[in-house]
Amino acid sequence: MIETSKETKAQRAERLKGALNPWSAYAEIERFAREGWDSIPPEWLNTYFRWWGIYTQGDGVGAVGGTGGEGKAVRYLLVRIRIPNGLLTAAQTRRIADLAERYARGVADITVRQNIQLHWVRIEDLPAVIQGLSEVGISTLGSCGDVTRNVTGCPVAGVDADEIVDASPLVQAATAMLNGSPEFYNLPRKFKVSITGCRVWCSYPEINDVGLTAVRQWERTRPWRGRSATASPRARYRRPSSGCCAPTLPSGARGRTSGSTARRIPTKSFGTSWPASWWRRSSATSRRRGLPTASTAELHNHKGDTTCH
Repeated sequence: MIETSKETKAQRAERLKGALNPWSAYAEIERFAREGWDSIPPEWLNTYFRWWGIYTQGDGVGAVGGTGGEGKAVRYLLVRIRIPNGLLTAAQTRRIADLAERYARGVADITVRQNIQLHWVRIEDLPAVIQGLSEVGISTLGSCGDVTRNVTGCPVAGVDADEIVDASPLVQAATAMLNGSPEFYNLPRKFKVSITGCRVWCSYPEINDVGLTAVRQWERTRPWRGRSATASPRARYRRPSSGCCAPTLPSGARGRTSGSTARRIPTKSFGTSWPASWWRRSSATSRRRGLPTASTAELHNHKGDTTCH
């Protein structure tokens, strides 16, 4: 007798993704709205709905315990609205508020990835929510599931006087290319992208799967004027400017150029540390040029505050 292993949750998801592209099956959502909750098959409730930014609504018990730390799904839906770069027009904001008032008990949540979530949406109202968003140029498409999630960026792009470049058009272009395309509906796992042109990396691109940031390369004719970052080509260092996320070196330390600063891109935390090997290289260069330096001990005792409040 041949024993067959039980299909895992991941294997089931891959099988279902291979069988159907949910982005091409919006007619099924309209049918569920007409026929009611009992017409929704498990593969839609647990998998396919997510490609449309839809989860089953929890009862809230999981927040205080529940079974295994999880609450129980109820016969309502959570709808996540994708907001590329976190930018909304006044008309779009009013439309979301109106839909929340009508269909989501008057509440809209803002997520850490610049999405907005509506809770307690009935299946019968789901097409009205999706259509209402589409009329003002926004969508729930691709805000969940094994796809490229909402592309984030600096929320004050285009109005920040200190930004290097307004990267929001690139965010919109990336969204148009990736979201809804049949070439990108079946990824192994969710894939997160951030594109920002601000100097302080407020969207934390380093914790995304792909993080694109703007840099400005200055002609190095007078390096002591502080117009360039460290010459080290290693990608784990960058040079932020002023702002709540910009730490500084100890007093007197100038690195390669007078007045420059650098932050190590964090891996496990947002604390800042300065490796002795990097400082030895920078100090040797500074001494040759007659620039002030700081001791390794002083550098190791310094930690820049990279936490935004």
